[in-house]
Amino acid sequence: IYRTKNCLENEENYYFVKQINENGSNFFVDYVADTHLITAAPSSLASSIISTDYKHGENWDGRIWLAKEKRIIYSERGLPEQFNAVSFFDLGNTIGGNITAIKAYYNNLIVFRESAINLIRFSQSGYSLATLSTSVGTVAANAITIVPKFGLTFINEEGVWALIGGLDGGSQITVRKISVEIDTEWRTLNRMALDSVISAYSDIEKELWIHYPFGYSDTPNRGVVLHLERDSISWSFRKNEENDNYFAFSSITTDFSGRFCLGSVPKWTRTASTVGSATTLFGPLHIWCSSSFWSQKA
Repeated sequence: IYRTKNCLENEENYYFVKQINENGSNFFVDYVADTHLITAAPSSLASSIISTDYKHGENWDGRIWLAKEKRIIYSERGLPEQFNAVSFFDLGNTIGGNITAIKAYYNNLIVFRESAINLIRFSQSGYSLATLSTSVGTVAANAITIVPKFGLTFINEEGVWALIGGLDGGSQITVRKISVEIDTEWRTLNRMALDSVISAYSDIEKELWIHYPFGYSDTPNRGVVLHLERDSISWSFRKNEENDNYFAFSSITTDFSGRFCLGSVPKWTRTASTVGSATTLFGPLHIWCSSSFWSQKA
């Protein structure tokens, strides 16, 4: 609660009176003397009403970061609900298309775009925006995964990529393609459904699983696996030539023990109702978890 000092005529400055740490009260009795009103209220720009159509979010450097299209906003440090009206980045005049994901990585915030990658860092003078690539980006937000030995991995229509290294201690971040060995297989994915690609890494299995839509499918029904535990890093495939539905998954993660858990693609069927019209029914959504044997020996 903020108010003016009553002893001054035409007072326009507001001061902090009381913070009410609950939302059930509907009245407050102000008995604070003017002499105790010391802390000035924040300016009108300190906390702005934000739009509800921000698509991407991340927690980094003690702030909440939100992004949509070519705009990024961030909250006050330690105050996730308070967004200063001047705390934003506008990428409207840069190459790369719309923002598709934001991801905290070491001391950086990585900004993925349709065909570019930017980076936000903190210095003594504040936050700064830099460019990592103006030719490589991603639209598959659910296929961005941190993988040991490789860093931050992501995919696009050309293959699987990794952001390797950091910017501290003289290190540099490099963008490198890591899927040359599976280029022939990667060409079979449906490029119109890239945003449905999913991935996860298991530290127990030492594997990165990536599932993607094959052919004309719009949901992931084939997979590739990057193995990191063997003598030489290698790839293997998860597919069935006769029935791609065997590997049709819509989501992937790992449980507390490191096993891969995959959600099956929902099955939709149409049946005739009593009035002769068709009714769409929703089939069961199954959660499937891998065994170590299936994962490592497949």
